Amino acid sequence: FGVGGLLLAQSCGEDDPTPIELSAVTAGSVDLNGATSATNVPKDATITVTFNTDVDASTATSSNIKLKRDYDQADIPVTITASGATVTIDPTNNLNGGALFVLSISEGLKSSKGLALTALTRSFTTAGAFAPDGVVAHWTFEDSPNAVVGSFNADATKTKDVTYVASRNTAAGKAASFN
Repeated sequence: FGVGGLLLAQSCGEDDPTPIELSAVTAGSVDLNGATSATNVPKDATITVTFNTDVDASTATSSNIKLKRDYDQADIPVTITASGATVTIDPTNNLNGGALFVLSISEGLKSSKGLALTALTRSFTTAGAFAPDGVVAHWTFEDSPNAVVGSFNADATKTKDVTYVASRNTAAGKAASFN
């Protein structure tokens, strides 16, 4: 009685496509790929997304990659470029300070071998004091009478009887007490 065997070989050459997976996401030098939402992201940061395999640059578009401001759900205009395994997302204007943003990349993004990405999102908060679009001036009174938005700074020689005290709660920061 004979024993026969069957040998099955599979090639793992260049024709075997690698599934596209996220390797890293940074905004400037800030890691956006952590377990928690990143904070203190520079308002002028360019976002760099790196994958484990080359990206089909024709699929790196604004229909597959979106940056949204959370408080009003506004889409942020961005310039998107792809080269090799890297996609660069450059906001057209500086982002609002102290605001939460959500980066979404859909399954429409594909590898150079045609495999779709599993959709993903990453969120982050920009550095600075929160101020919505159109604000002309904003003062936080964090030990200073100077505006954090706008150029409406107090003349130090004319600032009298102002002290900076604890506000209504820790999250609100400080407050100015005027005499």
